[in-house]
Amino acid sequence: AHSIGDSHCSAIGGRERNFKNTGKPDPTLDPKYAAKLRKQCPASQGTDPTVSLDPITPDVLDNKYYVGVLKHLGLFTSDATLLTDEATSAEVHLYAYNPAIWRKKFVAAIIKMGEIQVKTGDDGEVRKNCAL
Repeated sequence: AHSIGDSHCSAIGGRERNFKNTGKPDPTLDPKYAAKLRKQCPASQGTDPTVSLDPITPDVLDNKYYVGVLKHLGLFTSDATLLTDEATSAEVHLYAYNPAIWRKKFVAAIIKMGEIQVKTGDDGEVRKNCAL
C-alpha cells in the first residue's frame, strides 16, 4: 500500500540526514534520494511537509514501489528492511519484476481487508491521530 500517498517528513525518522543520531543519512538509502529528501524536508523549519511514498510513480497505483525498494528508494526504514530477510526480499523481487502478479495479489488483499468486520459501539475506536 506504499505505492500511492504521502507521508509527513517527521515520520521518516531522520533517515535523510541523521540516521540513528549519526549525523549522516541512512547508509541503505540511495544518496541522491537522500539529498532530494533533505531538500523536501528542511531541518528545523517549524513545519512538517509531506513527501511521496513512491518516488517513481507517486500518483499511480502500481508495482513501482517495489522497484524503488530495490533501488534503495524506500521512504521508511521498514521499506529497506524488506531486503534484509530472504523471504521478504524474494517477495520484493517478485513484485518488482512481475506487475501482473503484484496486481493480482494486491486485489486479493484489498478484497480480504474489505471482509474485516467493522467494530462499532463499545468495541470500536475512533482515533483522532492514527499514528498513535
